[in-house]
Amino acid sequence: MKNIRVIAIDPSLRSTGYYRSDTDECGVIKCKGLPSEAIRTIGETLMAMISVAHPDILLLESLTSYMSARVTVALAQVRGAIIYVAGIMAVPVVDV
Repeated sequence: MKNIRVIAIDPSLRSTGYYRSDTDECGVIKCKGLPSEAIRTIGETLMAMISVAHPDILLLESLTSYMSARVTVALAQVRGAIIYVAGIMAVPVVDV
């Protein structure tokens, strides 16, 4: 039976959490600066992580309805960048 390689992401504009099943590693992608710079940092870091880990699937935390509109928009932007990177790297994304 094959072990499924997973990257799990808890998106945030300033501190995106992640878990890699191939190394059993948890960490945080810390970002500063303008939102565009933070999103670029998250995207580049995730692209490098996917290139090394070769995950079978990416688990992405869903948006919750109790957040403020400002937080919801920021998280939607980060989620969009993550989904885009996973898409161009051919990794399926599942909302959790």
